[in-house]
Amino acid sequence: MRKEAVYLIFLLLLSNIVLAVGMSPAKLDVNFEPFMKKSFTFYVHHNQNYATNLTFYVAGELNKYVKLDKNSVLMDGPGEAQLTVSLILPSSLEKPGENVLRIGVRDNPLIVPEDVFLATAGVEAILTVNIPYPGKYAEARLETSNIEINEVENFKIYVKNLGREIIRVISGEVVVTDESENEVARIPVTYRGGIESGDEAFIQSRFDTKGLKIGSYNVAAILDYDGKKLTAENQFRIGDLVVELTNWTSVIKKGGIYPIDLWIMNLWGKPVENVYAEVVISRNGEIVSLLRSPSTNIKAFENQRLNVYWDTRTKDGIYDMEVVLKYAGKINTKTVSIEVRGTEINFNLILLVLIIILLAANVIWLTKRKRKK
Repeated sequence: MRKEAVYLIFLLLLSNIVLAVGMSPAKLDVNFEPFMKKSFTFYVHHNQNYATNLTFYVAGELNKYVKLDKNSVLMDGPGEAQLTVSLILPSSLEKPGENVLRIGVRDNPLIVPEDVFLATAGVEAILTVNIPYPGKYAEARLETSNIEINEVENFKIYVKNLGREIIRVISGEVVVTDESENEVARIPVTYRGGIESGDEAFIQSRFDTKGLKIGSYNVAAILDYDGKKLTAENQFRIGDLVVELTNWTSVIKKGGIYPIDLWIMNLWGKPVENVYAEVVISRNGEIVSLLRSPSTNIKAFENQRLNVYWDTRTKDGIYDMEVVLKYAGKINTKTVSIEVRGTEINFNLILLVLIIILLAANVIWLTKRKRKK
């Protein structure tokens, strides 16, 4: 009862805690250019019924190259304000890579209702200035997707030129390995379009998975761009419309109604709805119990638990447990073992209790003896 009351109080407090301001867009990127002059518009949203003074700020190593069109704005209640951020860059900047500027707004209420608790630490948007590296420098990412058995996988490779010099040719191969790190395929890739500084190239590689088993596979795009090496890695799964039993309760206590956990996994690349288990428990060919779990929906490649409840007021020993999974018009059956165990005798505890009883008896006996004397 006490926990329920605390939880209710927490919900009431949480319902009155508000984030009063927001900012959009949340993130912007720009590639460095010498003497660049560029302006960006951010929209600031105030969503509460009180007057406030919104103040703006800029943080980051490049903040001296930023100008705001206003430092603050007064608002009588809910509404939207615009903030224009001007970026004025020099001819060069020393630190290459991503330089992050944080454009922030703080809410400074003039009058706040007594029943409202404000989270007023401030909200920030990110403006990233990408400064090119000297010479040739690139980064890559590899995108994959989970597919069904015997489908074609499309590997998508994105190579971004983060250096000052043009990249002329990209060549290499995509290497696919299974879960045991055995090589499955090696696919050559080439790109000859040239990539200017700050631009990104897209390379697509098709892979026919016909004949491969369901499971997880590792992919590595091993690339060469104008004599420099680059690698991007990812994974993908091949699935089939199969839901299988992966683990289960193997030992259960005797003398009551106890749960049997059934762990199931969806090996398909799509969700499967209305999955349930019928369980037949038998011993020496004689059926002891028939059980059924509630239905559940299971996501693609998800591992989930089902429960059935068994009245174990029966004999100790090992029983056969046939688990029949039913889903999407299919049936997957697996027979495993489950053991019913009675309450174990804790001899150490019994010995300890006997010692305590003997000690107590000795104390009583010695006390009575002293009184007689």
